[in-house]
Amino acid sequence: MARPQLAPGTMGKVSLRERAGRWQARANARTHGGALIPLTATGETERKARDAIERAFAAAVVMGAGALSPTSTVGDAIDAWLATQQARAAGGSLRRQSYETYAAKARGARDAVGAVPLHLARPRLIEPIIENLVVGRGVPYARGVQFVLRRSFALAVQREAIEHNPLSESMSLSAPEQTLAHLTPAQWQSMMASIETWGRRPAVRADWRRLVALCSVIVGSSLRIGEVGALRPCDLSLGGSPPAMVVTRTVVEVGGRLIIQDVPKRRGQERHIPLPGPTADALRAVAARAAGPAALLFGTSTGEPDGNPDRLLRTWRSSPEGQAWMQSVGIATRDVTFKLLRRSAASHVRGSAGLEAAQALLGHADAATTERHYAGLPVVDAATARLLEGIWG
Repeated sequence: MARPQLAPGTMGKVSLRERAGRWQARANARTHGGALIPLTATGETERKARDAIERAFAAAVVMGAGALSPTSTVGDAIDAWLATQQARAAGGSLRRQSYETYAAKARGARDAVGAVPLHLARPRLIEPIIENLVVGRGVPYARGVQFVLRRSFALAVQREAIEHNPLSESMSLSAPEQTLAHLTPAQWQSMMASIETWGRRPAVRADWRRLVALCSVIVGSSLRIGEVGALRPCDLSLGGSPPAMVVTRTVVEVGGRLIIQDVPKRRGQERHIPLPGPTADALRAVAARAAGPAALLFGTSTGEPDGNPDRLLRTWRSSPEGQAWMQSVGIATRDVTFKLLRRSAASHVRGSAGLEAAQALLGHADAATTERHYAGLPVVDAATARLLEGIWG
C-alpha cells in the first residue's frame, strides 16, 4: 500500500540515530507550495536533535525566517519582531528614524536575554534582569529593553510559540523624579548670568554665546533641540510685529547619519510661533552670521547638522559656575537639559493661557501628552477654593 502523501505545511516521521557521539535527525517536509524538501539536524542528545529539526522545519516551511517555536530563543523573537518593523519602514508606515531607534533598543534586549529559550522566559526570570538594568544602565535604557521584549513576546504569542506574554503585566518603569519641574523667570535669568560669567573667564574657550542663543530660542519657543538644529534664516520673520518663526523640519539620525527631516517629529506638527523680544534678538544675531538664507543657524562649521548640540551645556554644567548655580536653585545635574527649558516655557504658557495654548506651542497632537509631561500640575478652578471655603468656613 502506498504511503500517504504529506499534506502541505507538514513534516513526516523523524528518524533518529547516533553517530560519533552526536545524534542526527532526518525527515521530509512539504512546503505550503507543495514542494517536498529533506531536513537534517544534529544535537548532543536525542532530544536536542529532535528540537533542532523542529526548528529547521519551522524555519523552512511554517513561517520562513520569522518562524518561532517554544525552543526558539528570545533573540529569535526579537529578530522576528524587528523584521516586522523593517517591513513597516519599507512600506512607509513607520519612519526610518523610528526603525533605527527600535534596532538600537533591540541590541540591548538581545544582550540582556537573547539566549534564553522562549519556553523558559518567565516573569520571575525577565523582571529581575530588567530591574538590574535600571540600576546598572538607568531607567531610559531599561525601559527601551522592556519595550522591545514586550512586543517581541507579543509576536511570539501571536505565532503560537508561547501561550502568554511574560511582560504583558510587568512592572512600570518610572523615570527618577526630577528635582525641578521648570524654571522660574528669576532662575532663568540667574542661569543666563552664570553661563556668561563662565564664558567670559579667560581660560574658557567654549562658544558661550552660542549656548545662550540655543537656550534663548528654546525657552522662548519651546522647540525641541532637533527642531532648533534645523532652523534657517528663511524660517524667520523677525521684522514683523510680533517677530515669528515657522517650524517645519527637524534633525534626525538615520543609519548613523544626521539628516534633515522635512517634517517635525511627526507630520502635522508644523507650526507658526510668535517670538518674544529676547528670543528674536538672539535669532537676529545668529542669522546675521549665517552663510545664506537656507544655511543652518546652529549647524557645524561645514554647514552640516550638529550631532552634539548639548556639549556646551554639559561643559557649563560641570564648571564651578554651573555647579554653584545648580546648588543655588536646588536642581540635580541630570535635570539641567534643553528639555527643562522646553518644559519651562510650556508650563508658564499653560499657567497663563491654558492647556490648548501650551499644546500648540509644543506641537503635540494630543493634549494629554502636554498635560502629562510638560505643563506642570493640573490647574484647579478658583471657584473650587471658594466652594471649600463655604463648606469649611
